[in-house]
Amino acid sequence: MSITPKEVARQKNQEKYIFLNGAMCIKRLQDCHKAVKDPTAVERANLLNMAKLSIKGLIESALSFGRTLDSDYPPLQQFFVVMEHCLKHGLKVRKSFLSYNKTIWGPLELVEKLYPEAEEISASVRDLPGLKTPLGRARAWLRLALMQKKMADYLRCLIIQRDLLSEFYEYHALMMEEEGAVIVGLLVGLNVIDANLCVKGEDLDSQVGVIDFSMYLKNDDDVGSKESSTVSSLHARVDSLEKSNTKLIEELAIAKNNIIKLQEENHQLRSENALILMKTQHHLEATKVDVEAELQTYKHSRQGLDEMYNEARRQLREESQLRQDIENELMVQVSMKHEIELAMKLLEKDIHEKQDTLIGLRQQLDEVKAINMEMYQKLQVSEDAMKEKNEIIGRLEDKTNQITATMKQLEQRLQQAEKAQMEAENEDEKFKQECKNKSESLQKEISQKEKQLIQLETDLKIEKEWRQALEDDFQKEKKTVSHLRIETQQITSLKKEFLELQDKNQQLKKLCQDQEAALQELAYKLSEAKLKIEDIKEANKALQGQVWLKDKEATHCKLCETEFSLSKRKDLDEDMHQKIASEMNLSETAFIRKLHTKDDFTKSSCFGLRWFTPTNEVPLCGHATLAAAAVLFNIQKNMNSSLTFVTLSGELKARQEKDHIVLDLPLYSAYPQEFQEVEELVKTAVGDMVVQDLCYSPDTKKLLVRLSDTYERSVLEKLKVNAQDLVPAEKTGKVKGLILTLKGSLSEKHKNYDFYSRYFAPWNGVLEDPVTGSAHTVLGSYWSQHLGKTEMLACQCSQRGGEMKISLQSDGRVDIAGQVVIVLTGNLTF
Repeated sequence: MSITPKEVARQKNQEKYIFLNGAMCIKRLQDCHKAVKDPTAVERANLLNMAKLSIKGLIESALSFGRTLDSDYPPLQQFFVVMEHCLKHGLKVRKSFLSYNKTIWGPLELVEKLYPEAEEISASVRDLPGLKTPLGRARAWLRLALMQKKMADYLRCLIIQRDLLSEFYEYHALMMEEEGAVIVGLLVGLNVIDANLCVKGEDLDSQVGVIDFSMYLKNDDDVGSKESSTVSSLHARVDSLEKSNTKLIEELAIAKNNIIKLQEENHQLRSENALILMKTQHHLEATKVDVEAELQTYKHSRQGLDEMYNEARRQLREESQLRQDIENELMVQVSMKHEIELAMKLLEKDIHEKQDTLIGLRQQLDEVKAINMEMYQKLQVSEDAMKEKNEIIGRLEDKTNQITATMKQLEQRLQQAEKAQMEAENEDEKFKQECKNKSESLQKEISQKEKQLIQLETDLKIEKEWRQALEDDFQKEKKTVSHLRIETQQITSLKKEFLELQDKNQQLKKLCQDQEAALQELAYKLSEAKLKIEDIKEANKALQGQVWLKDKEATHCKLCETEFSLSKRKDLDEDMHQKIASEMNLSETAFIRKLHTKDDFTKSSCFGLRWFTPTNEVPLCGHATLAAAAVLFNIQKNMNSSLTFVTLSGELKARQEKDHIVLDLPLYSAYPQEFQEVEELVKTAVGDMVVQDLCYSPDTKKLLVRLSDTYERSVLEKLKVNAQDLVPAEKTGKVKGLILTLKGSLSEKHKNYDFYSRYFAPWNGVLEDPVTGSAHTVLGSYWSQHLGKTEMLACQCSQRGGEMKISLQSDGRVDIAGQVVIVLTGNLTF
């Protein structure tokens, strides 16, 4: 077996360590022997020294030998002899039937009970046929343990169990003392040796174990060199210790100086502390004297202070009573001021409405003027075209007259030709009768006449064809003339319409003049109302201290003694919408109205529609529009399949499709929004959740916050948003609604929604809207761009929740379909 250099170095280091430990143990034992001089101890020491020398010599010779050892190797044989003497030391003598028995096989046989791996060695030793004595078996066991490199482990297990070894060894035996442990430690170094021993062929029973000391003797030169090296190493160590001692002495002197300085500082601090105590005592005595003097002055002045306190308390009561009276008067003045401001707002609102109507009429007047200009231009163009067409008609009539004249000439020529033919035929008959005899002489003349006749016939045919062509041209001219007559009739009708438009223009001018007169009257009334308000203010100043009667007490007018009605005391037109919406306290309340007095909720298809939250009017609400259409279709039984609502967002349409109502709403785009501008609002709404996208719709003033696609629907549903905190968190002033949205997931149990959403609008008095159609006019545009779809299924994850079908149209609008359930009907009384 080959040994690597690293393994050799490692084993040498291990060897040195073992030998050093062994040498220390030997030295201790020698000291003990010198002190006690026990013969058994001397024997143990000698055996230990021999074991050390044999193990060291075996390892060194084996490493230098460089191959596997066999049974004939002398250092190996001496090692087994030394181990045999070590194991025999202090062995107890046992009696047998024949003689006394003193062998080492007993304790070695015990190893298999303590170390299960040793059973194989013990069994193989017992099976060897050449071994007859226990000593031979023990020698074979040692050789097999060395080949297995387990000798140190086996003997260590044996030494640990000293109670079991006491049956085989005396108390002073080497295996029972410290020397046995040292030898076991030295045996670890033998694991680097590879041995191949033949146990079967050896005579292990009859061998005599004698130790050969000549192998371990050394020269005096080697000993002297080792001693000199040890002395030099000791001198070097003494020098290093002296240097370190001088350094420690210097450090000690420095430490003493520091201690002296600290003691001086401590003395100074104590003296300063004593001075501070003296000063504080003097200051305390002075303050005691001042306190006593102030106490006496306080006792003298306390009586006067009590009198002043009572007087101040009485004045405070009077002032509080006066303040209460002033506050009551102020409350009355504030209530009167609110009522005056309300009246002013109503007047200003009426003026604004009439101004709006005047602006609308002026726009209509401008439109009518533009129409009149267009009609006048068209009339001029039509008159020019009429003149051109009349000229064309005159030309055509001249052509027709010329054609009729030529036709008459052709007819006359045709009649002359026919007469000439008749005369020629008569002359021919006469000539036939007269010239029967002269036929031969006149045949040439007849043939010539026939040729002339044929030529005349061809001329006649040409004239007939030319006449037919002239008749066709004449028919075409007749058709063009009829077409021109139709156009002249249309031009005359346009003249009539133009005259009618002029009449309407005159009527609109009159209406405009009437409206301007009405505006002048309104301005005059407004100035009068302002004067009346000033009079009311002066009257209120005069009526300070008086209180308005309660509604239950004010039943009749004190001037005319007539009973008050609700219409006299309250305005039911504009304010009542908001009051009803506030009383209902729903997200939105819809108000349907007729556009014309003749409209009918059952038959008409166009109505006015307004939406109010509990705090204000909103320009668009899809959910309330759906409810309004459901009421008209299901409660009022409207006969139309489609309804049109006129709203602040333009015309909205609603139609029925199976069990759904489809709303036609405008589609609004959302644009990217910078996060820093609305960071506080977003963090107030969603906290530390991951925001994937942020957009803003300027048309609807809604902020769209898209959460990360890693979140599921349950996260959006369980999200707790304190909507009241959103209003102070919004610093830009442009956000009136917050949309939280999330992309749909394919892992849904029931339906695969394309996206989810929640909507908050505390700016309009709506903390969270259950289902919001106006929000989906923005969501439809956003998710269509990101999903590449025009047909989508959406779910609003509020506490009540709702489902909507969204379909984007090519005209820039969106269809939102939803189901409606009517849960409550009733009448509202005032």
